[in-house]
Amino acid sequence: MEIRQKAVLEAVIYADDLEVASDFYASVLNLPLVHGDRRMKVHLVTDQNFLLLFDAGTDGQAIELEGGTIPADCVEKLFAATANFGNVGNRSPTS
Repeated sequence: MEIRQKAVLEAVIYADDLEVASDFYASVLNLPLVHGDRRMKVHLVTDQNFLLLFDAGTDGQAIELEGGTIPADCVEKLFAATANFGNVGNRSPTS
């Protein structure tokens, strides 16, 4: 069975300095910020694609959004699932 990917809906980046990373994507790549709090920023890439920026030191607590809440257990699972990605090919815009 062949599996084909049709699209990438979101990409996740963990940043050591969330504000600097978000400013980079907003000012250099002109990606509008559609949500932001102390732990994550969401930039619109296209009308159906998002760039999710997380603070590398996020505490895993629930995230409150305008449309609802991402429960703490889901946040922790997301961080655990992506922890193996580490810094593979990940460079800060300031490095």
